[in-house]
Amino acid sequence: MQHAISGMSQHPKALDEPLEYSEKVMIITSWMYGLLKQAGADGFFLALSGGIDSALCGCLVRVLQMRLEHELGAKVNMKDFLMTAYIPAAGSSKESRELADQIAEWLGSNHQTYDLTPHMNLFSDEQKVAKQNATARMRLVMSYFLAQSSGEKLLVIGTGNRDEVMTGYYTKYDCSCGDLAPIADLAKVHVRAMLKELMGPDSKLCEELVAKSPSAELYKGQTDEGELGMTFEEMDKYFYEMHENKHSSNQHYDDLFMANRHKLNSLPPMVRCEQRSLHDILYWSAQIYDQGL
Repeated sequence: MQHAISGMSQHPKALDEPLEYSEKVMIITSWMYGLLKQAGADGFFLALSGGIDSALCGCLVRVLQMRLEHELGAKVNMKDFLMTAYIPAAGSSKESRELADQIAEWLGSNHQTYDLTPHMNLFSDEQKVAKQNATARMRLVMSYFLAQSSGEKLLVIGTGNRDEVMTGYYTKYDCSCGDLAPIADLAKVHVRAMLKELMGPDSKLCEELVAKSPSAELYKGQTDEGELGMTFEEMDKYFYEMHENKHSSNQHYDDLFMANRHKLNSLPPMVRCEQRSLHDILYWSAQIYDQGL
């Protein structure tokens, strides 16, 4: 399904003042369409974890599909435009699988499940962290395999958010990576708010997703906030402090950022959609990091 279309509108508002969530959605989806056209791709592949990050990425694809139909008069079948997969391993929960299935149904995507457990059983349990990282990387490997086996040219969506980027809380070459990262400039608190905006305030599925504690489920009982030792609200606050002063009021947050900055080289293209953006911090920190200071 090749889109030989060039007339999609860009949002005219400059990023010198705060944007509403609806405006950010316009910016992100226009950017996604630009990458799709540039690559000559037919659609997208998305690994659904059963969490809010991948759910929001799916919602953005759905918005893009609606914009293509309403603004450009294109006929876009969601099952052709978006392929999704739930890719569980030993630590994955039944709740996450059920939520991933519900998200896929809500999106109308072409969905499947591929269990990594038999493959990961080949790795020794004695190397706990190494096996967890291998599991995370294998999800991206499987994402590309499924995308390229589909018979369509699909761009693989990276699902990393701004908090993960700033703290290095992701595995190099896991599902934070891919061909594009549409929500990398959004903090987790903003991901929640935008998901509510797109799924609707009365959506039971959205309520379940927002209420669920974020976790990569690489082992039983893991939570993102527990491992980081900070809430997402605190991380949002520290980000803005660092944006203004090149450091925050939390030394642990600052140390995580600089210690993990090497991981940024593995991330795909990101879109700027915030007035005080991740892009600004990446620019000045690169000058420090590249000099080894």
